[in-house]
Amino acid sequence: MTRPRWKKALFIGLPLALAISAGAGFLAWNYGLPAGYPVKIMKQADDLQERIISFDSHITVPMKFGSEGNEADKDGSGQFDLVKTARGRLSGAALTIFGWPEIWNGDNAPHRPTPGFVDEARHQQEVRYKIITGMVRDFPNQVGIAYTPDDMRRLHGEGKFAIFISMLNAYPLGDDLNLLDHWTARGMRMFGFSYVGNNSWADSSRPLPFLNDTPDALGGLSEIGKQAVQRLNDLGVIIDVSQMSSKALLQVSQLSRTPMVASHSAPRALVDIPRNLSDEEMQLIKQSGGVVQIVAFPAYLKPLTQKTQDKLNALRKDFDLPPLPNLAMALMPGDPIITVW
Repeated sequence: MTRPRWKKALFIGLPLALAISAGAGFLAWNYGLPAGYPVKIMKQADDLQERIISFDSHITVPMKFGSEGNEADKDGSGQFDLVKTARGRLSGAALTIFGWPEIWNGDNAPHRPTPGFVDEARHQQEVRYKIITGMVRDFPNQVGIAYTPDDMRRLHGEGKFAIFISMLNAYPLGDDLNLLDHWTARGMRMFGFSYVGNNSWADSSRPLPFLNDTPDALGGLSEIGKQAVQRLNDLGVIIDVSQMSSKALLQVSQLSRTPMVASHSAPRALVDIPRNLSDEEMQLIKQSGGVVQIVAFPAYLKPLTQKTQDKLNALRKDFDLPPLPNLAMALMPGDPIITVW
C-alpha cells in the first residue's frame, strides 16, 4: 500500500525542515547573523561590559555641542552625546579641550596661521571648557567630572557618566609654562603636546610641509617641552604621547617619572605611517606602565587601496603636482589635494 502523496511529502519534508531549522539555529547561536560574530562571543562581551568600567580616552567635543540640534541629552547626528554613552554603556571619557583654528578651510586654504591664530585657539579652548562644565551643571544626575581615580569609581557606582578633562596641542599655550598650572587648577588631568604640525614644545609626527615644517625640527622636545614634562609630573597630569614624533616620544619616556599613555593611536605594523606607533614605541609606553588606546579611524588601521591612491594622484596631476611619495603624505590633512578631495 502506498502512502498518499501529501503524507509522503510530510514524511520526507518535516524531518528535513527540522534539520534545516536546527542548523539555522546552530548557525545563529554560533555565528550571530546580524553582527557576524558568534552569539556566544557576543554574550561574553555583553557580560563583560556589564562588569567593567569602560573608558574612551579621547573625544574632541565639537564647538557647536549643546546648541540646537546638538543637545547633550538627545540622540543627535554626532558621535557623542549622553544618549549614546548610556546606550553603549560607556562609563566615562576624556573630553578634550582642543584649540587649533582650521587652516585648511576657508578662503585661500590651506594658509599660514594669522596674527590672531593663538587668540582664536585659546578662544576655542575656553568654549570647549564651558561646554564640558556646562554639561555637568545642566545634567547633574547624569554626568560628573572625575578629578581622581576614586571619583571615577564613585561616579560609576552612582550610574553617572564620568568626564576626565584632557588637553591636546601645546600651540595655544605659547611659551607660558604656567598655563599648565592654570589648566590643572581648572581640572585638566591629561595633556598632549602635539597635533598636526610642529609647535614650540615638540615635533609632531605630521609636520606640515606647506608651513615649511621639517621632520624633527626640534630634535624631539624643545627646552620648554622638556621642562613641561617635569612640570606635568609635579602636577600629577598624565602625559599623552599620541601624535608626537618618535624622537619626542622617546625623550618623554626618558624624562617622565610617571606612566605615559597614547590616547588615540594605532599600530604602525598595520599602516606604516609616522602618525602610528612603532613596536618600539609601544614597548616604551608599556615599560612606563602606560597604555595605548587604539583609535577607531579606518585609514590608520587599514591602508588606502591602490585605487584610492590612483585617484589622489590623478587629482595631483590635474594641479601639476608630483605623485604621492608615500602613504603618509596621502593621509596628510594639510596636503592641498586632500583638502580638495
